[in-house]
Amino acid sequence: MQGGHWSSGLGAYAAAGAQTYDPADVARFVSYHLGAVVLISGVLPACAVLLVALDAARGREQSAAVRAYVAIALSFVAWEVAEVGAFASENAGLVLERDISTILPLAFLGFAVWLARGAPRPWFASSAVAIVALAPLVTMPFDRLVGLGSLPDSFSFAPLIDFRNEFPSVDLGLVVSLIAAGLAALFLLAPRRRLAILPIVVLVWLVGASVASTREVTRRVRGEQAKLLGGSNRDWIDDAVHGSAVYLYDGEPYWTGIWQELFWNEKLRRVYDLSAASVPGPLPQTALAVLPDGRLVDRRGRPVRSKYVVATAEHTFFGGVVTSLPQTGVETRGWTLWRVDEPVRLSTVMRGVKETGDIVGPARMVVYDCRGGRLRLTLLPKASDAVDVLLDGKLLKTLRFHGEESWSGTFDAPKSKAPRICTFDLGPSSLLGSTVFQFER
Repeated sequence: MQGGHWSSGLGAYAAAGAQTYDPADVARFVSYHLGAVVLISGVLPACAVLLVALDAARGREQSAAVRAYVAIALSFVAWEVAEVGAFASENAGLVLERDISTILPLAFLGFAVWLARGAPRPWFASSAVAIVALAPLVTMPFDRLVGLGSLPDSFSFAPLIDFRNEFPSVDLGLVVSLIAAGLAALFLLAPRRRLAILPIVVLVWLVGASVASTREVTRRVRGEQAKLLGGSNRDWIDDAVHGSAVYLYDGEPYWTGIWQELFWNEKLRRVYDLSAASVPGPLPQTALAVLPDGRLVDRRGRPVRSKYVVATAEHTFFGGVVTSLPQTGVETRGWTLWRVDEPVRLSTVMRGVKETGDIVGPARMVVYDCRGGRLRLTLLPKASDAVDVLLDGKLLKTLRFHGEESWSGTFDAPKSKAPRICTFDLGPSSLLGSTVFQFER
């Protein structure tokens, strides 16, 4: 038995157990998640379950099985919503539908029990139940909770996202409240001889939400593939490689693209990591270090051996380029497939330069096996009136601009008999553009 905070038993969620929570925020998000349960179930099942539970609480329920169901259902809902609401209040700021969806089977079971008994609806009790069910739903701030960032956590919000896109000036909360009030009225007023309409309405509600969410997810997936994988050219590595390839990950923010590359390209067999970075998720990967001559080695000092390497265009290797895949809307210039000599040797790494060539802060070129050569630059001053050029932390020159459209030149790296690492840094005073930023050996 090891000591420590009790939350260590929560695994990946250990930090959530050690946090402090604001009671007011927790209460608000518990209310939001109660409203979400009513919404994603289609309103009618929530009203039905509350009515069945009310009869059980008043001692009018004769079935022991139904009483047991009510006890389990209500306790499960209470604990589930309290736990998820508290977590979301500090760690998400959104409705986490994916974490409360397990409540739906219990809601539909209670709905079926109520329908099987002929849908009894004493007027006063039914009205009170409808008000209680609608209260957390109509008070939800949908204009704040519904957005493009909410979809991964709440697929049922997809129809609301579509509605907002079509009618951006309409109050989303008002629309939801009117629809929910209409469903509550149907719950109260539907004639007994037309009870079949109630499950049909819920089914249409669920199918509509499913179709809308599927359409939105499909649209986003296609957009991500076009952005990260060049659209239809998803298996570009398999098309170009004879054998197998490895991927070198260096902390790029759009790591989801690596998972997609692995899915579409069977010849991409392994992932290696630099800079103490790792691809999130259960992906087998190996941490590497870079020696001064550019060799990539694991923790035991064993070099990486592969004929093909894939990395972002900011990385170059000793070898030749086979093909490349441009990307759009990301921080890198795309991916490049290299055919390299074994063992694999990294040549240069560029950082701080956007895919457009813009430099908004410090930029760096790291050169491995630096035995001499020159850094070649073509810069566009834009908003910058000066830029410091440094080699290994020492100032080489301060370039000052006086209205010219561009500046081109080179900076030499000293010759060396032994392999070493050279680091060139650019420190612009403001926004700086570049069309050439490369090292020539």
